[in-house]
Amino acid sequence: MVSNESDAGLSGCSSIADSIAIIAIITKSSISVNLFNLKNPDGNIFKDEYVELGIKPPNSRKVYRIAVNPIADSRYDSVFKPGKRNRMTEDRSWNGIWQFAYKLNMKKSRWNQNRLIWTAWFRIPFADFGVKSPVEGEK
Repeated sequence: MVSNESDAGLSGCSSIADSIAIIAIITKSSISVNLFNLKNPDGNIFKDEYVELGIKPPNSRKVYRIAVNPIADSRYDSVFKPGKRNRMTEDRSWNGIWQFAYKLNMKKSRWNQNRLIWTAWFRIPFADFGVKSPVEGEK
């Protein structure tokens, strides 16, 4: 069981005050861990189980897209920017310095079906969004 950020493998990041910390817990019935396929960074992770975040910083027109599979180095990030006629275009060349860790647990349910529970931890520096860390009390 992972009990803190250090155990989750996120201790090398900048201080938590300079980052957004997000924890996601995902439950999926009747799935095998062997169904996940290794992806390279920015590969098509969306065919397997994934967690996706959309983050829009205050006073920005950009939306940052961050997604992961529960597999090492299986991550995706991009930024949506306003384009022609104010339509959003995805820039896949953006690569943040955010980090993630995950833990997989297989549990037997009441009726003997396997259930996959996985937890994802994210630490995303405010600098990834081109903004300064908020000061205490700032909204």
